Parts: sequence; structure tokens; C-alpha cells
Amino acid sequence: MEERFDLVLADIDMKPMDGIKLLKHLKEYDHNAVVIIMTAYASTESAIQALKSGAFDYLQKPFRVDELIATLRRGIEFREFQLKRGEVGRDQVDEADIEARLIGGSKVMTKLRQQVARLASARAPVLLQGERGTGKTSIAEILHANGADENAELVRIDCALSTEDNFAKGLLGENGAGGVWVEKATGGTLLLQNLHALPFDLQPQLVSVLRSTAHRFRLICTCSEDLEQLTDEGKFHDELFYRVGSMPVTAPPLR
Repeated sequence: MEERFDLVLADIDMKPMDGIKLLKHLKEYDHNAVVIIMTAYASTESAIQALKSGAFDYLQKPFRVDELIATLRRGIEFREFQLKRGEVGRDQVDEADIEARLIGGSKVMTKLRQQVARLASARAPVLLQGERGTGKTSIAEILHANGADENAELVRIDCALSTEDNFAKGLLGENGAGGVWVEKATGGTLLLQNLHALPFDLQPQLVSVLRSTAHRFRLICTCSEDLEQLTDEGKFHDELFYRVGSMPVTAPPLR
């Protein structure tokens, strides 16, 4: 490919190359590519596969014209953010701050610092995994400092402490349009700590909110349990896992 593109809208059922293969090829060409996949399947299996492969979002046919326009608009806004200050052209990452916060000379810590530096100016969601006390919050602060708009907020929500009512009002808002926490995080970072503790019945509602609002902020989640295993066991919402877990970072235990 010789030309750059802002957004790709592709059907999952195409020949000779299906939408998932096209998506993977596009990501190899440009890992920042904003790709929206259309699918006619009744189940969400193909949608999950698209998200797992790096799709920005999906549209399930038949869809309304206003739904299509809204999804395309979110994709374009996300791409504009990338071009303005994200993965395509961002100021130098503060590596001194990373080294000062993530101390250690082992190969594991060196690899962690390198991984954090690569993700610092990205806009994609990041899942921080690891035992309690391994510095996941410090990593989130580094990512926020290097990727958010100037003076934008880092909004911290502990899913293990927040009540369902507060979570519904603060994050989900009325009609799933996003609450006050989403408004405060706009241009900045929304940090959901202990995501594994989020009640299961709220998880699909969070998916709906993220579909409509996630282009407005950087989403970072922390977890001290194995989310992939919980998803495989049916204890965690599969689409939510693939929306938040496309870029996992594991903080090693101090021992």
C-alpha cells in the first residue's frame, strides 16, 4: 500500500479475503489503522474475533443509518486524535520518569519499562495485570502523564469499592450515555481498578458505554486476577475482556 487512509469499513464476509484477514493485513501495514467490521451473524462471536484482532469497533447488520454514522464519526474522531498527538506523532516520552518510578535492574523490569514506554503515547486501552503492590497504579500514572491532554484528569474508580448504584450513575449515566466520571475523564484517562470485581450484570452495560464514549478518553484497567481465565470460565463478559485486554501489561512481583 502506498496511500494512507483514515478509516476502513469492511464486511466480515468478503471474497477472496474475509474481513478478519483484511483487518490483520491492515494492522501489519499500520498498527494504528482504524478498522470497523460489519457482521451479519446473529451471535457476537465474529464481533469478538474482530475486536481480538484489533478492530476499533463493529456493526452488526442490519444496522440503522444513524448507528453507522455515529460509529464512523467515533472512528474519525479517534483517528484525528492519533494524528494530533497520539501514536502517529507524539512528543518524546519521559523515559527518566519511567526509570524513576519503575525501579529495578532485572531483565523483567527492563522489559516492563520498554513496554510502558512504547504504550505511553498510545490511545488504545491497556490492561495492567499483576499481584497487589506491584506498581500497577504507578504505571497508569505514567501512561496518563505521557498520553493525556494538558491539564486533563486521571479519574480513578475502584470497582471493588464502588457500589453498583454509584457505578451506574457515575460511569453508565442515563440511558448508557456516560456519566460524570466519563465527562471528567474526557481528554484524559479513565482508570478502572480491580476490574475483575465489577458485578457481572454491569459488565455488558459498560461495553455499551465504551462503544459510544471510549474515543473521548484513554481507558486503563487494572486486575489482580486472570481475566482471560475468568472469561473462558464464563465469569467475565467476553466482549468487555477483548475491549480492555488488547494491550496487556504484566507487572512482575517484587520477589
